[in-house]
Amino acid sequence: MRSVLGIFACVLAIGLVACGEAQEEGVTIVFDDEAEGVISHALTHGSADSIGLLNFLNDESTTFEVLDVDARLDRRSAAGLIHHRNGPDGQFGTWDDNRFDSADEVDAVKWVGPKAMSRILTFAGDHGFIPVGDDLLGVYDRVSFTVLEAEAVLAAANDLSYDALDELLNRRTADSIVNNRPFVSLAELADTYYVGRKALTVLKETVAKPGAEIAQQR
Repeated sequence: MRSVLGIFACVLAIGLVACGEAQEEGVTIVFDDEAEGVISHALTHGSADSIGLLNFLNDESTTFEVLDVDARLDRRSAAGLIHHRNGPDGQFGTWDDNRFDSADEVDAVKWVGPKAMSRILTFAGDHGFIPVGDDLLGVYDRVSFTVLEAEAVLAAANDLSYDALDELLNRRTADSIVNNRPFVSLAELADTYYVGRKALTVLKETVAKPGAEIAQQR
């Protein structure tokens, strides 16, 4: 069997492409760009875009006026989103607040459709709510990941061979990963049976080793 470090030769790039292609679940929004035309984009749970969307909508600075005027949403969409988040009393930060937990929950608000979702996401990205690069994506089983670390770990989980995963982790974890992949987000990987703090830490440390590029080995 090749050593674990020996199998790190080209899958990181291949794996990231594969992860991108796999993101076909969740809410699909449509961007109508003058230069690029109509582009569909899937918001999967736990992705940087989905997290940024929720960060923006759940932020106290995001008011009806921000959604209505700055983000250019329909007034009915803006009102529905704020009402959902703030609850019946209309006040942010009180007992009846109902913060958004997923893109699907946002999409379910009346008068919120693909056009509204695309405008929200664009505005959130323009104003720094969507994590990128070395920004913190999230903490999973008490292990923190930047966006880049999450992408590298997803590439490993999706593309390393069973033997490579078994060498890194243990048989039950390797079985679970191989039987449930491809994973479209780190949140999905972290929710998989036998993938816990130890496995996530090992994967994170492995892909972070100097010169460690993941090689595809099936």
